[in-house]
Amino acid sequence: MRRFSLLFLLTISVLSLQAQNLSLRWELLSNFYQGRRQAHCVLVLTNTGREALPPSGWALYFNGSSTPQAGPTPAGLQIDNLSGCLFRLRPTLGFLGIGAGDSVRMEYIASDYAANTSDAPEGWYLVFDNAPSKGYPVAHYTKTPITRPELFDRYPGDHIPEATPSNVYTWNQQADPGEAPDLLPLFPTPQSVRALGDSGAFYKGGAIFLGDDAFAGEAAYLKEQVRAQTGLAAAVRAATGAAVAPGAATGASSGADGIYLVKAVDTLPDEGYRLHLLGGVIRIEASTPAGMFYGIQTLLRLFPAGPHRSSYLLPALAITDQPRFSYRSLMLDVGRNFQTYDEILRVLDLMAFCKLNVFHFHLTDDEGWRLQIPTLPELTSVGAKRGHTLDDKDWLRPCYGSGPDTSSPTGSGYYTRAQFIHILTYAQRLHIRVIPEIESPGHARAAIKSMDNRYRRLMAEGRPTEALEFLLRDTTDQSVYSTPQAYHDDVMNVALPSVYRFIGRVTSELVSMYHDAGVPLETIHLGGDEVPAGVWERSPACLALVRAGVAASGVATAASATAGAMPQTVGDLWYYYFGKVDSILRGEGLYTSAWEEAGMRKTLQDGHPAILPNPDFAGGRMQVHIWNNGGGAEDLAYRMANGGYKVVLSVASHLYFDMSYNKSFDEFGYYWATFQDADKPFTYIPFDYLRLLQEDEQGNPLPPGLKASKERLTDYGKSNIVGLEGCLWGETLRGAGGLEYKLLPKLLGMAERAWAPDPVWATQHDTLAAKQASLEAWYAFASLLGRHILPQLDTYNGGYAYRIPPPGVMVRDGQVWANVQLPGLVIRYTVNGQEPGPNSALYRQPLRVHGKVRLRVFNTVGRGSRVVEVMNE
Repeated sequence: MRRFSLLFLLTISVLSLQAQNLSLRWELLSNFYQGRRQAHCVLVLTNTGREALPPSGWALYFNGSSTPQAGPTPAGLQIDNLSGCLFRLRPTLGFLGIGAGDSVRMEYIASDYAANTSDAPEGWYLVFDNAPSKGYPVAHYTKTPITRPELFDRYPGDHIPEATPSNVYTWNQQADPGEAPDLLPLFPTPQSVRALGDSGAFYKGGAIFLGDDAFAGEAAYLKEQVRAQTGLAAAVRAATGAAVAPGAATGASSGADGIYLVKAVDTLPDEGYRLHLLGGVIRIEASTPAGMFYGIQTLLRLFPAGPHRSSYLLPALAITDQPRFSYRSLMLDVGRNFQTYDEILRVLDLMAFCKLNVFHFHLTDDEGWRLQIPTLPELTSVGAKRGHTLDDKDWLRPCYGSGPDTSSPTGSGYYTRAQFIHILTYAQRLHIRVIPEIESPGHARAAIKSMDNRYRRLMAEGRPTEALEFLLRDTTDQSVYSTPQAYHDDVMNVALPSVYRFIGRVTSELVSMYHDAGVPLETIHLGGDEVPAGVWERSPACLALVRAGVAASGVATAASATAGAMPQTVGDLWYYYFGKVDSILRGEGLYTSAWEEAGMRKTLQDGHPAILPNPDFAGGRMQVHIWNNGGGAEDLAYRMANGGYKVVLSVASHLYFDMSYNKSFDEFGYYWATFQDADKPFTYIPFDYLRLLQEDEQGNPLPPGLKASKERLTDYGKSNIVGLEGCLWGETLRGAGGLEYKLLPKLLGMAERAWAPDPVWATQHDTLAAKQASLEAWYAFASLLGRHILPQLDTYNGGYAYRIPPPGVMVRDGQVWANVQLPGLVIRYTVNGQEPGPNSALYRQPLRVHGKVRLRVFNTVGRGSRVVEVMNE
C-alpha cells in the first residue's frame, strides 16, 4: 500500500512538473481575417523542461470569449468546443510532441474580433489521459500586446480610434475649457445651494444632538463616520427645546456648537433634507431617516480628505436637496465570477457614499449559484463550484479563466444563509434595498445541473417521487438551441410542474431570510433574458402541454395566449411561464421584476415580426429593467414606459460598467455595446437618450432620420421611469480589484445623473451649444472627482482601487506634453528608463528632454496608473 501511494505521488509530481514546464504565448495576427468577422491568432507552446512533452496522452483546456474554430490545425493540434466557453486542445495522430527546449507554433481562427486582453484565451490547464480527473494549471502564459495600429481596426467601418497616448491627450484637451474649476465638494449635486457669506463653519468634534429618536440609527452612523473620516470624537446626546426648534430653513442657527439632527416640521420629501452650516452649528433637517441619512452624506463630503486635523473649517452653506429619481440602483453579477462577502459589504458602503438606494444582487447564472438554500443543498454543493469536469455531475466546468481547481476564489463560492441575512441588515442600515435576482427560465445552467445531481442521488436511493420534485429539465427533450454564451442546456423546461415547485421553494426561502433579517421584501427579479430560439420545440413535456391547451380551447391559433393561460403554441410557453411565476410571487405579496424580454410580446406588423409591450403585465404588475438600447431598439425603454410598464433604465450604452474603458489592449472588458469611459454615464440623458448622440457604437455617424423614426417618451411614460441602474457583469472580473476598477469612477457619474436635477444641457434646444455645455459640465465634474471625491475614496473604508487613467501624452515641437483626464491627479515621469514612482519628478510643464520618457498618473496615496512611454527624437 505504501509503495502504491509513493508511486502515485511520484506520478502526480511528474505530471505537475510537466505543466509547470509548459509555457504558452498568445498573439493576434490580424482582424477581419479572410474578409470575415473573425481573427487570425497564434499560440506558441514552449517546453522549458528537460523532458519532452509526448505526442499523445494529454490535452490542454482553456476558456475563450472569442470562440476558436473547432477542428484540426496545421500544427497537428485539434481544437474541440466543449460547450459554453470551455475548449480543449489535444494532439492529433501526426503530432510529434514538443522536445525539451522546443516550441510549436499553432495558428488558428477565432470567430470574432480581438481588441484587448479579454479577447485572448485564458485559464489554461493540462490534463493527462492516465489521470483524467485532475487538471494542472499552466504556470507560464503571456498575451502579446497589440501594438500595430491596423490591428485595432476590427473590420471595415470600425471608426472607434485606438486610445493611443496622443489620442488620449487630444480627448482630455477637448474637454478642457481652460483653468479647471475648483468646485465645492458636493456630490451628487444638490437641488439648491446658497452661500452664507465668507465666515464659514467650523467643526472640532463634540456633540451630535439628536432631536428625534427616529434618527438614532443615523446619529450612530454619523458618529462612526466622523471618527473614521476626521479622527475627531463625537458623542450622541438627546436635545430638546429651542436647540432643535425649526430654524435651518429660515437661515437661523442657534444653540451650542455641534451637529443637530432635527425632525422637519414641514413635510420634506421622503429622501429630502436641509443642511445648514454656519459658525459652530451644523443642522440637518429631514422628515424621514432616509432623508437624514442623505443629509449626513452631504455633510461628510464637505470634510476635506487628507491627514486628520484638530478642527475643520467648512463652507457656510444652506442646502435644500432631494433626489431626481427614487430608484438609484447598482446591479452586481456574482454568478459568473464570485465576489467575497466582505467585498459585498464594501460595495454597499460605496453605494451609501453615492446615495444609491437599491442593490440588485444577481445571485445566479449559468456559471454559478451563489446563495445557500438549506432545503436544496445541491444548489451550493454543486452549483457554487467550478473545476475540471466534463460531465458537470459534481460541480460545474471551468469558465472565465477559473481554472481546474474547485478552490478557485472566483469560480467557486457562495453566501451562507447567515451571511445573506447580515448583508440585508447591513444594507438596511445604509437605506439600501436588496433585490435578489434568480435567473430563469434561461441562464439557469447552475440550477439545472444542481437539480440533476439531486435527481441522480434520490433515484439511486430508490426515491423517484422525491427525485422528480425539483427537476428542471425534461430528460427526453431533444430541442436544439444555442445561447449567446454557446450553451445548449441552460433553459428550464417550463412545462414541468417541478419547475414551479422550484421557483416556489426558492421564493419561500428568500421570504424567510428577509423575515429573519427584519427587512421588508417587495420583489424578486426573475431574469427572463436571452432565451434563444429552438428551446422547448422538441420537448415531449412541452408538446403535451401545448396539445392540452389546444384541446381545452378547441382550436390551435397563431395568436399568443394571455399570461398564465394554457399555451396554444410553443411560443406561448413564454407567457405561460411568466404568468405562473408571477402568480407565485403575488401569492407571497411580492411583485415581479425582470429584464425587458419578460414584458415583451412577439407579433406581426405589416407581415413582419414585431415586438410590443405585453399588456398582461403592464400597469405596475411587473417592473422591467431595460438593457437593450441599440441595434434598432434605441427607443425600447420609452415604448415600454409609454405602454404602462414601470421601467428601470439599465441601458448597455451608458450604464454597463463591464464595458472596456477604451480601445486599448490593456483595458480588460467587453465592448459589444460600446467602449465606455468615465464620462459616458455622466452624459447620459435618461429621458432623451439619442438627443446628443452623434455616433453609433462603431464610431460612425447615426443614419439620417434615425432619431425622428424613434418613439418619444410621453409625459405618462416619464412617470413610469422609476430610475437608473448601473450594471456590473462579472465575466471579466477577477476579485475585488477588478470589480472596483470597473466600478469607479463610472459609478460616480451614474450616481450624479440619478440624484442631481436634470442639467440644463439635457434640454437645451441648440444641439451644438448643448454638446459644448455637456463637455464643460463633464470637465467640471471630472475636476470635482480628481480634487475632492477620489481623494476621499483613497481612505474611505480602507480605500477603493478605482481606475487611475493613464496620462495623455503628445510629442510636439520638440517637447513632451502631458495631461490628465481627472484634474487633481498628478503626473510623474522618468527619463532614465525606470518606472515612475510616487517620488519621481512631478510633471508641471512641457518637457524639453530627448530620448525615452516614461509617465504615470498618481493619486493622493501614491497608487499609480499604467505607464505611458514616448520617444522624443
